[in-house]
Amino acid sequence: MKKVFAIKLFMLLTLIGAPMATYGADATVDDLYNAVTELIGPDSYVYFDHTGTQYEVDGYRAKSFGVNGDLTDSGGGHGWTENAEFAESLTGLMGSAEYNLYVIAIGRSDSDGWGVRVGFESLNYSLSALDIGHDDTLTKYNLGLYQNADEAYPFRENSGSSTQACMHAVYVGTFTADASGNATIYVDNVNEVQIGDVIGDRTMYDGLLVAPVQASDPVPANEATYVELDTDLSWTSPGEGYAFDVYFGTEEPNAMQTNYGPTFTKVTSVPQTETTVEIPTALDYSTDYYWVVETYAPGSTEVLASNYWMFTTEPYDSAPAVTAGSSYITWLDNLAQGVDAVVDDNGENDVADSDVVWTIDTYAGDPVSGSGRAFDRGMTSANAVTLSEQGYDPNILSDWVGCDARTDNKGNPIVFVISGLPAGEYTWTSMHHDYNDQTGLFDVYVDGALAAADVDMTSGTQTPAEFTTTITSDGSTPVKVLFKEVSITGSGIGIFGINALKLSDDNNALNIDFGTAASSVAVGYEAYTAADKDLASFSAQDFAFGSATVTIDAEFGPLAAGWIDASITKTSTDPLAPTATFTTNYPGTYVLKVSATDDTVFGPEALVGSATLEVQVAEDACAAAQLSDNWDGFDFYDVDSNCVINVSDFAAFAATWLDFTSMTEAEAY
Repeated sequence: MKKVFAIKLFMLLTLIGAPMATYGADATVDDLYNAVTELIGPDSYVYFDHTGTQYEVDGYRAKSFGVNGDLTDSGGGHGWTENAEFAESLTGLMGSAEYNLYVIAIGRSDSDGWGVRVGFESLNYSLSALDIGHDDTLTKYNLGLYQNADEAYPFRENSGSSTQACMHAVYVGTFTADASGNATIYVDNVNEVQIGDVIGDRTMYDGLLVAPVQASDPVPANEATYVELDTDLSWTSPGEGYAFDVYFGTEEPNAMQTNYGPTFTKVTSVPQTETTVEIPTALDYSTDYYWVVETYAPGSTEVLASNYWMFTTEPYDSAPAVTAGSSYITWLDNLAQGVDAVVDDNGENDVADSDVVWTIDTYAGDPVSGSGRAFDRGMTSANAVTLSEQGYDPNILSDWVGCDARTDNKGNPIVFVISGLPAGEYTWTSMHHDYNDQTGLFDVYVDGALAAADVDMTSGTQTPAEFTTTITSDGSTPVKVLFKEVSITGSGIGIFGINALKLSDDNNALNIDFGTAASSVAVGYEAYTAADKDLASFSAQDFAFGSATVTIDAEFGPLAAGWIDASITKTSTDPLAPTATFTTNYPGTYVLKVSATDDTVFGPEALVGSATLEVQVAEDACAAAQLSDNWDGFDFYDVDSNCVINVSDFAAFAATWLDFTSMTEAEAY
């Protein structure tokens, strides 16, 4: 074979076992560069000529054709053009198989100079004898080591060496070989341009690159890292009727060995049309795995093409194991003892001091699911008549929303946060009645100040309780109106409910009917709805108030009321032995949480370990003692029940003794 020129290529991949990419319309520059090296062979040189030689590697074909010319002039701005028409025949293809087609232009200068650039200015292609016309949308590829993005075409540029060369390719489309594996490709009106200041000869060559369609888009992606151990293998079929065999192993596949090598297992028993398989063995951490997908053309028993891909599994990573210190009981003036924990990073050394965080997970009095209540009691016709005669709308009084403070006083108080009120004073009038038997006393606070004490929630056919107060808005700060249960006894006492609200000033009025979504809304009222024992449903809801939009939100507990000032502060810098101090001004039970987050050295996602401890804070030492499991009551001599035996106890005893001695005999017995 006559060598008309040679291009020295740095071989990125060896031929046997090299990953085969899919050189379709979405091929990358590296894909096509690798394709040329694979197609021509493991030699360090690539040879093209225009004598009709056809090259073949593992189902791929490359065939050169075309024209060549010499330009010996020196200086800048020289060009070389040639119009040519070809009808190139390809043989030995897979019968009835589909192929991707590229046209390649190769330019070369044999002497020192400023370099050479080459590309297609226009190309017409056809898969029949008909001219299909020029298409500017054809995908163009620069196959070189250097790319000048400022050029009109993405040429490869190589300058400053004795032999300079560049390659350029255009993806044409796909064609299907006939049943005998033959195809004719028509290429006409090739208009190429070669630009550059060159001293010596300059030459242009053309070629075809043909690659069979095959499996593509592997999942996991080729060379993917941090792949989970429970992954499956999947890919995209090139079309209907294609079948696939899959091989899986732990070494690079070798096409010269049976089933690609001794570590490989054939996953499929027969070629399948499905494009997903399960991996036949358990995967290990931090391990490279390789898989081969053989593609069969529809109806064929001969392998059309083989792809292989690889991936790396995730490294072993475990979440830090966190153990919190012991829960304890204390009181408001005795919080200095602090809290501690132990963090085990499992020997991975991947937890830093900044990765350890202390938080307050639960505050005293925080609501539980049953704290938010919403009822539609319904009403008998007789009671409806009774209430109507008293001047009340039964639709208002039959339902309500509120809170249930009977479970350890959780969620008490309920706080209504009113946002969007223009600056000014407003009259608040609310109704509190339960048609059944839920009653209770509650105190009302407006922006932290006590507005009324011992407001009684009525029940049955009692005259409904109404509460009226004045609220003031500065136009920007939300107004908080809260209701705190103060009588929590028995099954029916400890419930707060609000049926309706009338909010007004001199010019506007807003009437709200509180209840469930299924409840009837009283005439002239707007609905605020919630679902029973569903805290999330007690949400911010908007209402028109004159030209303003007023938002009413319901929140629960002393933290929402603004009564709690609590904090936790980290006091150590050792990530494996974190400590902190906890302070609060409000008694109750708090849950403190310590979390440790590892870094991503061993995986793509950080893992978190955490633990909690409970701190019960009493008003004073005596109240704290009564919370202990070891508490067995006050001492006999602690007459005033304050956990201190002193003269006060004697005084209390003496007073009782004197009372006893002053009794008559009949009173004493």
